[in-house]
Amino acid sequence: MNLKRDAMLSLAAALLVLTSCTPRQEPPAPASGEAAPKITNRIDVPEAVRENLGISFVQVERRHIARTLRVPGRFELAPEALAEHHAVLAGRVQLHVQHLQAVEAGTLLYSLEAPAWRELQQALAQAQAAYHAAQFRWASQKGAVEQAGREKEMAQSRLSALDAVIEAGVARSLELENARALWARRVDDLEKLVAAGTGKAADLVEARARLSEARVRQLEEAGARAELALQRKELEGEAARHGSDQTRLMLEEQALQAEMQAAQLHFGLKLREAVSFTGLTASELEAMEGSAPRWQNISRLAFSARGPGVVQALGVSDGSWAEPGQLVLTLADLAQVRVVARAMQADLLDIVGGQEAKILPPTGGALALATPLQGKVRVGLDGDADERVINLFVTPAHGIRWARPGVAVEVEIQLESTLAPVLAVPLSCVVRDELDRVIFRRDPNNPDKVIRIAGKFGLSDGRWIEIKEAVMEGDEVVLGGVYELKLTGSGKATGAGHFHADGTWHAGADH
Repeated sequence: MNLKRDAMLSLAAALLVLTSCTPRQEPPAPASGEAAPKITNRIDVPEAVRENLGISFVQVERRHIARTLRVPGRFELAPEALAEHHAVLAGRVQLHVQHLQAVEAGTLLYSLEAPAWRELQQALAQAQAAYHAAQFRWASQKGAVEQAGREKEMAQSRLSALDAVIEAGVARSLELENARALWARRVDDLEKLVAAGTGKAADLVEARARLSEARVRQLEEAGARAELALQRKELEGEAARHGSDQTRLMLEEQALQAEMQAAQLHFGLKLREAVSFTGLTASELEAMEGSAPRWQNISRLAFSARGPGVVQALGVSDGSWAEPGQLVLTLADLAQVRVVARAMQADLLDIVGGQEAKILPPTGGALALATPLQGKVRVGLDGDADERVINLFVTPAHGIRWARPGVAVEVEIQLESTLAPVLAVPLSCVVRDELDRVIFRRDPNNPDKVIRIAGKFGLSDGRWIEIKEAVMEGDEVVLGGVYELKLTGSGKATGAGHFHADGTWHAGADH
C-alpha cells in the first residue's frame, strides 16, 4: 500500500511540473500554423470608444459601508429663505421688478405712494418744532437759574465782606473801651492828687479832654456798628431773596426740562414710526440732505432687497392700490435650502441628531456624477404615526446649483461605529457576468485601457459595495458604460487558467 501511494504522489508531482507556468510560456498555436490571438484581461477603450459607449469613471473610496443609513428626501426652501414684503401703509404700488427676476442686495423692489406718510411727515415736523421750542425755553430758564445763582453768590460775598468789617469794628470797640477806661482811671487819679494838693490842674484838664474824646469815638463807633448791622440785615434779606428766586427758577427749569424731554420723546416715537415704515435707521432719516433732514425729502416710500434672491411671487399688480399688510411680493433665496427626509421610526435609536450626513444627488442622468453635499442631521419635532416615519432635516454646508427646491435626493447618514472604513465602489459599477461579479478598473499605466476584474465583494449599503481585492484607494473604475463593456465579452477567460499582473493569460492552475 505504501509503495502504491508513493507512486501516485510521484505521478501527481510530475504532472504538476509539466503543467506549471513559466514567465515566457506562450499558448499553443492552432493546427493551421497561424498565430492565435493573445488572451488578455485588458480592453482597449480609446477616447472614441469611451464617447460611443458613454464610458465614465469614478474613484475607489474608503467608506463606512456597514454603518450607513440611507433615507429618501427632497430639497425645500428653508424657512429663513423667504422674505415677504407687505405694504406698510395704504397706498399705490409701483413695481420695479418682475416675476422670477433675480435680484441682489440693495435692488429697488417697489415704491409706495401713501397719504398716511404725508400725515406722518407733518406730525414729525410739528413734533420737531415743539421739541426745539421746549429746548429753547429750557435753555433760557437754565440761564436764568445760573444768573440767580450768581446774584446769590454775589450777595453772600458782600455779606461775608461786611461780616469781616463788623468783626474789625468789634475789635476797634474793644480798643476804644480800653482807652476810655484808661483815661477814666487817669482822671480819677489826677482828681485825687489835685485835691491833695500834689497834682497839676493842667494834667487833669488834659486827661478829662482825652476821656471826652474817647467817649466820642466810642459813640461814633457804636453808630457805625449799628449802620453795619442794618446793612447786614439788608444783605441777608437780599441773599435770601436771591436764594428763593434760584429755588423757584430751578423748579421751573425742571418743569421745562421735563416738558422738553416729553417733546423729545414724542419726536423720537414719531421718528421710530417712520423707521418702521421706511426701513431706514433713525440716523439715516435724520441725516441732512441740503437744508432739511432726509425724512422731509422722501416723497415715495422705497423698498429694496435686503439680500440676494429671486422674485417668487407678486401679490399686487403694478399701479394697483394696496391695503396695509397686503402682500406685495415674496423673495426666495435659493442658496438657503435644506433637505427634508423621512426615516423609519425604528431607526430613531441610531439617529441622535448632529451626525454627519451626505446629500446624494439623484441617480441617473447628468446629476448622477454630481458631488455629494455635506451637512448635519437634525431630528424633526413630529412625524407620521400612520406611516411610522419621522422627519429629518439636513442643511448643506454650502450651496450648489442643482440643490433646488423639489429635487429628489437621498440622505446618507454616517452612524457611529467601531468598524474601520473599507474600500468601496458604487454598486452601479458592478455587473454580473454568469457566476462572477465584475468591475472594470482603469489601467493605471494606460488610461486608454481598462482591466476586467472578477472581484471579491463584501457588504453593500444599497449604493456602495465593499471590494476586498484587486483595487486600491484612488483607482478609477468604470461607472457609465459598464454593461456595454460586459456585452463585448472582451477580457474574459475562455477556459481554465489565470491572468498575470501584466494582463497575459496562462492556462492551468497557478502556483
